[in-house]
Amino acid sequence: MPTVQPDKGLVYFYRESSFKGAGIQYDIRDNGSVIGALQSGTYFYENATPGPHTYSAKTEATSEVSLNVEAGKTYYVKGSITFGFVAGHPKLEIANEADAQAALSKLDYAVKPGTGVN
Repeated sequence: MPTVQPDKGLVYFYRESSFKGAGIQYDIRDNGSVIGALQSGTYFYENATPGPHTYSAKTEATSEVSLNVEAGKTYYVKGSITFGFVAGHPKLEIANEADAQAALSKLDYAVKPGTGVN
C-alpha cells in the first residue's frame, strides 16, 4: 500500500467481489479523464492534486462523487453495481476508512487501462 505524499491527496477506488454484476467493468474518470477501471474484486489509487475533483463512472447510467482533496489526506471511494435496464449501473460512494481498509485487504490491484501493467 502506498503512503500519502505530503503535496498530494491519496484517493483509493475499490469494488468488492460480488456475483451481482461481476462481468461488468467501468472506467473511473477524474474531471472527465480516465484514471483507472474497476471490476469486481479490484482496487486502484490516485495521487491527486489538492482541490476539487469530480469522480465519475458510466455504463447506461452515470454515478458521481465530489471530493475537495487536501494534501496529505487519504480518501476512499467505493464502487458497486446496481441493476439497470440493459446493463448494470455503476454506483460510487465515499467510504469510511475502517470499512475501506477491511475491504482493500481482500482485493486485487487493478491493471491501469491501456498499459497492461499495475
